[in-house]
Amino acid sequence: MLRTSARIGLIGLVLISVIATDAYACRIIRPIPRPIILPPQPPQPQPILTRYHAADIKVKAQVARGRVDATFYNPNSFRMEGTYWFPVPAGAAVQDFEMKINGKVVKGELLDAERAGKIYEDIVRRQKDPALLEWVGSRMLKCRVFPMQAHKETKVALTYTQMLKEDAGLVRLNYPLRSAKPSAGTIGQLVIKVSIESSVPLKTVYSPTHQFDLSRKAERRAVLTYEAKNIDPSRDVQVLFSRAGGDVGLSLISCKPAAEDGYFLLMATPKVHIDPHEVIKKDIIFVCDKSGSMKTDGKMAQAKKALKFCVNSLNKGDRFNIVAFSGDVRHFRKTFVPPTDWTVKEAENYIDGLKAIGGTALNDAVLAALEIAKTKTAKNVPMVIFLTDGNPTIGERNVKTILKNANAANKSKCRLFVFGVGYDVNTKLLDLLAEQNHGVREYVKPNEDIEVKVSAFYTKVANPVLSDISLHFGGAEVEQTYPRTLTDLFQGSQLTMLGRFKKPGKYQLTLTGRVGDERREFTYMVKFRDTKSDGYLPRLWALRKVTFLLDEIRLHGENKEIVEEVIRLGKQHGIVTPYTSFLVVEEGVPVPAMVRKQLEAAGKEARQTFALKESGRSAVHDSASLARAKGLHAAPAGAGGFAFGIHRSSGGRIIDRKAEAEFDQTLRKAVRDTIRHIAGRTFYVKADGTWIDSAYDKKEKGEVTEIKLWSEEFFALLRKHPEVGQVLMSTNKLIICIAGPSYRMK
Repeated sequence: MLRTSARIGLIGLVLISVIATDAYACRIIRPIPRPIILPPQPPQPQPILTRYHAADIKVKAQVARGRVDATFYNPNSFRMEGTYWFPVPAGAAVQDFEMKINGKVVKGELLDAERAGKIYEDIVRRQKDPALLEWVGSRMLKCRVFPMQAHKETKVALTYTQMLKEDAGLVRLNYPLRSAKPSAGTIGQLVIKVSIESSVPLKTVYSPTHQFDLSRKAERRAVLTYEAKNIDPSRDVQVLFSRAGGDVGLSLISCKPAAEDGYFLLMATPKVHIDPHEVIKKDIIFVCDKSGSMKTDGKMAQAKKALKFCVNSLNKGDRFNIVAFSGDVRHFRKTFVPPTDWTVKEAENYIDGLKAIGGTALNDAVLAALEIAKTKTAKNVPMVIFLTDGNPTIGERNVKTILKNANAANKSKCRLFVFGVGYDVNTKLLDLLAEQNHGVREYVKPNEDIEVKVSAFYTKVANPVLSDISLHFGGAEVEQTYPRTLTDLFQGSQLTMLGRFKKPGKYQLTLTGRVGDERREFTYMVKFRDTKSDGYLPRLWALRKVTFLLDEIRLHGENKEIVEEVIRLGKQHGIVTPYTSFLVVEEGVPVPAMVRKQLEAAGKEARQTFALKESGRSAVHDSASLARAKGLHAAPAGAGGFAFGIHRSSGGRIIDRKAEAEFDQTLRKAVRDTIRHIAGRTFYVKADGTWIDSAYDKKEKGEVTEIKLWSEEFFALLRKHPEVGQVLMSTNKLIICIAGPSYRMK
């Protein structure tokens, strides 16, 4: 049997069962008193390949109309027969479904859960294929596909209409991408597109599972796209969206595992289109390093283009200034000026005249910018965009003194956004300047264009709509929220906060902030739920907390308690860090010897140097990746196979980009091969191929109940706990903890 997939919304999978037309013919050979000539045996069928899989989902209000297109290739020299199975989860209302095979409409039937369950369990028993187990107990759409010609492609199309459900103010759209996992090879090309239209403004549009490209060009419309090649899907896709009027929408997702505090993800989203008078005006200073090192790799030319873009993108009512520095500091003007035709032209001439020469008086440049920021207006938000490619070499060079000077000078709560260019910057200095002065850091690596990076960032912060933000949770007992400090909310951005809660229930949340000199307050009723659904939240929260803790270690030095917490969370949730690199190389993990040796060396060096590194390639990579992962406006999805802070050991040699990319690929593959995150659980593989639940502790859990695969006892457990099937899709050796007891599949 071959499985392939298509389910949109809550529609599930396409599975293809394939057999050669004469592969299972029954032959009885009788003995006779002469040489026996056996008939030729049919060749062993090769699995059908998935060359293309696309889902185009259009949602209007709560009605999803979807089309799935898939292209399969039969590599055999004989034709095949296939059967499509579309599992439909309980409660899903599917209408108007239609199947086409190579453009020809074919008939399908909808089987109820009981009938489908008997057929499907029988298929699983005969095929003994764990990859099919997840869908036992579902209703099914069934369709026969014949013929699948030898060495030919078969194109399949499914269209349908379905009602989506709204829960706690969120509409959920599920696409079981995991079910598209081919029985052999990978999906050649994968395309998922979700278009959402609403009669009222859309607020939250978010995927907790995949990094979609999101386009929001209108208040009531959003388009999400995801594309990949040669992919082996391991997670279903989920898209959430909310609809609400008002200036800022707020949504909350929560879950509460048994016998522990709950987890929540809060998202606050401003409306897409803001009237010009609603955008908070900026007093912004652009600070540009023009030291001699900016000559190399065209950095100065790129920086000039970025400055011109920013100056020409200022809003009416903004004010600006420019500070350029090398061994000394030069001002465009002594104070802020409005962006008139004249001042913008003068600023362009000033930018054109900048020449890269001299040292780096970084301390003086910071203080000069903050001195200008003191003259801000009452209504405008003060900002500094600070760009440098080196360490301080002129004047004050001590990091602690520079930070102290900046904090003392920043009387206006100026937002200091820092851009480090290249690998020669002092990441600890730049990161702490941003962290201690209400800003964020960004890095431009040697292969990136300064103009593109700075322009993209400026576009994000060009239109602040709410500043000095704070959240109050009413009577809800909330703790361990990340990020710890809320920055401003900008047009087109989305605030995301992860945290823990004590007691389920309904509570009134209050979001406060400033629009100009006016204090604004928004109130929302939210529900912290006592449910095990949305089981991905604990790991998302753990990822956010671990990135926060790693940044604390990197910026302020190692602390025993913090390191122990990183190790605890890393082991529980399969998060690879310098302190948990052993997860992919420990004894019993099936990693090739050479790879193990390479990863062990990198992990050892990472543990020894992680808290000490200030400059260089790995320091910049660590800072940039942690900033993205812990960012207030970052979607916390992803980081599935990522390892924080582990880089190839240079041994004192220069590592080229190709070697760096190859090591990253090796590390990511090792993580994927040894750690899996399925149905809100983390599993580790051992040398014999057994995947062990991270919740299982041999000393504490005691006896393990053994269950024989494909037995009636096995299927009974599967019907009661479908998540077992999700895990067994990847392996038939498993130890899993379910509501206390531990089970071994054998």
